[in-house]
Amino acid sequence: MTAHPLPPAAGAATTPSAWLRWLALLALSAPYLQGGLVKAADFGAAIAEMQHFGLAPAALLAAAVIVLELGAAALMLSGRLRWLGALALAVFTVLATFVANCFWQAPPDARFGQANAFFEHIALAGGLCLVAWEDLRQRRAAMGQA
Repeated sequence: MTAHPLPPAAGAATTPSAWLRWLALLALSAPYLQGGLVKAADFGAAIAEMQHFGLAPAALLAAAVIVLELGAAALMLSGRLRWLGALALAVFTVLATFVANCFWQAPPDARFGQANAFFEHIALAGGLCLVAWEDLRQRRAAMGQA
């Protein structure tokens, strides 16, 4: 199975499974596309978010997050270095989760919501790792067939 371009080319010999696979990748990328676009549209709020979490230099980190979210999502969706985009988003997600969702430090009334968000983000990172693993497996198989 080969990587599919963004999205499967109109008129090309694509199967419903190719479209479903691409839509699944789009759904997995959606939080990063949305986050990167919102941060880019309101860069001041992106800087304020970095400052809220005590991250400095806030402007540089906000710009880096925008580039990472949009760039890695584009890699995943395009099929070019999909494994790299997925792994970059997985690592980013785990790091950001430990910064933003420290449920064990939250007051009791906020602990449940933060724990939920923490484990949802860990699951998202796991899904991204599976995308990277599958892409690398497919690349190795294609090299063995060449």
